[in-house]
Amino acid sequence: SARVSNTFKVEKWHGMLVTRNLHHPIKIPKDLFVRFLEDSMIWIYQVVKEDPDYIYSNLAWDTLHHAGASQIHPHIHMMMSPDHYYGFFENLRTAGQRYHNAMNENYFNTIVEIHSALGLVVQYRDAVAVAIINGKTDMEVMLLSDFPSKNLYTLLHYTLEAYHKEFEQLCHSVTAAWPPLGMSSMAERGRIPAIIRVASRGDCSSLRTDISSYEIYQ
Repeated sequence: SARVSNTFKVEKWHGMLVTRNLHHPIKIPKDLFVRFLEDSMIWIYQVVKEDPDYIYSNLAWDTLHHAGASQIHPHIHMMMSPDHYYGFFENLRTAGQRYHNAMNENYFNTIVEIHSALGLVVQYRDAVAVAIINGKTDMEVMLLSDFPSKNLYTLLHYTLEAYHKEFEQLCHSVTAAWPPLGMSSMAERGRIPAIIRVASRGDCSSLRTDISSYEIYQ
């Protein structure tokens, strides 16, 4: 992969990663897919080492123009914030904190248990994929793991393969937020697991898009 800079930055630390030698937006081999996401984590760790206050990671990856992608080749936006996640993921963090305070239970474990009872959960080692019943778009899947890992990235690859081959959904938006880095009081405040949301963006025959992952989740 190669690091590039985005002209229209939304944060002090806003990086972008692109595949170096493969430019097909859909046909990404699993090993390359996993390494692509691992390289994004290297950037995140380097940011925190350089600027320890920036502990909240926000990722966005839109595929094809109809999903809001500005370019055809695979590219991930990586953004770091010092005091909160963006939009939807901050709402999840605060919801989890309120739920734990009220029920003394883990909010995300409860989500998995409810969806598992409905037959809507698939587990791959220490990661799970949940066909979420209250998603923001059609055919939405949430992936969870304690930490970002090879197992989580592999499960995401399998999920997107199902989107492509089983459901013929080629346009999709992927967003993610990882647990805050470090052991500061800010990092311990309502700590979340590694969360990925995948949303189908519907018919790809049109190049036009109404919104991107930024408007849906960020």
